[in-house]
Amino acid sequence: MYKIILTGDKENELQANPFELHLKEKNEINLEKTYTSDEEALAKVPYFEFSVEGKYKTSSIIKYNIYLEEIEESKISRELVKVNLTKMADEDELEVLQTTKVSELSLYNEDETKRILYEDSLIFSKVKPNVANTYRLRSWVMDTVSDFGDYGDIEGGSLIIEPETYKFRINVAVEELEQGVNPQTEYVNPPVLLDNMIPVIYDEKEERWVKADEDNWYNYEEKRWANAVTLDNSKVLDLSGNNNHGVIRNNVTITEEGAEFKGSSKTINLPALKEETFGNTFSAVFKVKINEKPAGTPCGGDSTYCDAFFKLGNTASANLFVQFLYNSESNVTYIQFGTYYQGKANTHLAKEIKYNQWYEVAMVFDGSEIRLYLNGDLQAKKSLNPKFEIPKLSSEYYLGDNVASRNGNHTMSKAQIYKRVLTDDEVKEIYNNGSLKNKSGLLIDYDFKKGNEIKPDTPIDMNIINSMWVWIPRYKYRIFNANLTGGETTNEQEIEIMFEKGTQTTGTVKCVDNINNSDGTSETCEDKTNGEIKNGISTYTHPAFTFGDKELTGFWYGKFEDGIESTNLVIKPDVIPNKNKTLA
Repeated sequence: MYKIILTGDKENELQANPFELHLKEKNEINLEKTYTSDEEALAKVPYFEFSVEGKYKTSSIIKYNIYLEEIEESKISRELVKVNLTKMADEDELEVLQTTKVSELSLYNEDETKRILYEDSLIFSKVKPNVANTYRLRSWVMDTVSDFGDYGDIEGGSLIIEPETYKFRINVAVEELEQGVNPQTEYVNPPVLLDNMIPVIYDEKEERWVKADEDNWYNYEEKRWANAVTLDNSKVLDLSGNNNHGVIRNNVTITEEGAEFKGSSKTINLPALKEETFGNTFSAVFKVKINEKPAGTPCGGDSTYCDAFFKLGNTASANLFVQFLYNSESNVTYIQFGTYYQGKANTHLAKEIKYNQWYEVAMVFDGSEIRLYLNGDLQAKKSLNPKFEIPKLSSEYYLGDNVASRNGNHTMSKAQIYKRVLTDDEVKEIYNNGSLKNKSGLLIDYDFKKGNEIKPDTPIDMNIINSMWVWIPRYKYRIFNANLTGGETTNEQEIEIMFEKGTQTTGTVKCVDNINNSDGTSETCEDKTNGEIKNGISTYTHPAFTFGDKELTGFWYGKFEDGIESTNLVIKPDVIPNKNKTLA
């Protein structure tokens, strides 16, 4: 801008690119193509767009500095030139350097003619071998008067003022090149699963959560965060996809080996099967072991004790059962199977079994005959006369034994129930492979081991989820609203974050608690790296990653507010919010 003092009674016209100045004594001076405020300048100044591009064959990270380099001297002071830098995010502009005087920019390499505009990086991977960041720079001279001196009286001629310019170029310098870097593990702290957590991803097509393969669980380049769930420890997940989740009742504990049935009235209820009509086609496969001899009240005489691990029918008049049977006189334990119908037992004993040894027990029933298999081989069969039809119940079926007088101690690691008759070959296939390729008729599939044993791509029904979490890795963010007074505001904008590896604090801003200040300030912050806190330049490691004296690599954060579901405290959507919960 120019300050010109003209004397005399002549009419003068002066031109100075890029604006014209018309002066007539006692009239106003009109300046064109000048800006009265930063907001007006940002709205009218054309931007200079440039891109930083890179291509690498292997995974790597390039960290670089964008800096302003003056290319000739100028009478225009750095105090009078302002710059503003934005970064393109799809079609949006993200302000990465708020309007700043050139004089306030940090020096690059201690060179007075070079000023840092922005620090950024390019991250390459197998899926993104070509990467580019695009920026838009705006620059203008402040609406401030500059005095070019007194030119004296002008007699009979015109005064020609050569316009001053401030010229610079934009340059980019690579600060650090990391070869062979996997951004998912080396540029950001990976999530740390707790013992009871299951990694999950959301299947958009099926609109459900499934267990994730930990090798393809999250991808920060694609903005796909690491999610995990815990399961309701009072329910058993049905892996068949039918959501027939079992409910754990008395004296049943899920251990590393499976579901331990110990004591009396020990059951896992099957509420979803209470209306199921099996008719005369049924098959079940269990992997079980007896931990010690049954106790309590004898079930078949003075010296015979039983420990039932499955009953279908569950009525006094009709049921189909499999149980361990111990005879104290002969000191031998068997597996007994059969039916109980109209007060009459129709049973058969399989061969002797041993304690603390796993057996895969399969029972197949077609109404006329019942067959028992151990470890894939047929052991015994029994013709039924009269024919037996499993009754439809209004109450629940269950695994275990609900008789209070009978104690037991056995462990079950697997349970599969089919509404059809399995062939000999299919029973053998289950024993060898753990499951069938042909899933038809499969009603229930339980794996009683801990949730982390669930295979990837297994659907996790919301009814079995107890809590949902997302991993927040350690990061810093660029300051954009520092040094505001009480009357100032700043526009809403996307916060630029940069991940930190390990527990190292790389943010330039340091803050200390100062809550007791009389002016109400909660903390005092400073940036010794840049001399002062500068918007668009200074960075701050988020204080949430400092827990007392411990620095955190990240933390799990609940995806929803805590709520109450069937008196249980949960963290999941669409439940009643928790307003009051007493913790022991």
